[in-house]
Amino acid sequence: MQYKLCLFCSQPVVQELLSSDCITENLLLRFQEFTAYGDVLYYVWKLLPTVVLNKQHPNEIFRKNFLSLLDKIPVSKETAKSKEGQDLLLCGREGMYENVSV
Repeated sequence: MQYKLCLFCSQPVVQELLSSDCITENLLLRFQEFTAYGDVLYYVWKLLPTVVLNKQHPNEIFRKNFLSLLDKIPVSKETAKSKEGQDLLLCGREGMYENVSV
């Protein structure tokens, strides 16, 4: 259950970032600080298809927030490293998200 906690905690965050009601640029700028963590990136990429496909009729605000979110998250395989050379993880140990299913 420890491993699924971040997944289930991440979903409301991603849904709020992709709001259809208001532009979330300020939230996205704050969220960008967390994209240095490999597990945060993993969960965001894992949740994006689900959140986007669940939108029946995306409006202009949702599309703007979606494109802004894509602009804020890195696409490269390189993530921030700790002083020991290990990937930085926000909530868990390395490899924890390999067995998670949505």
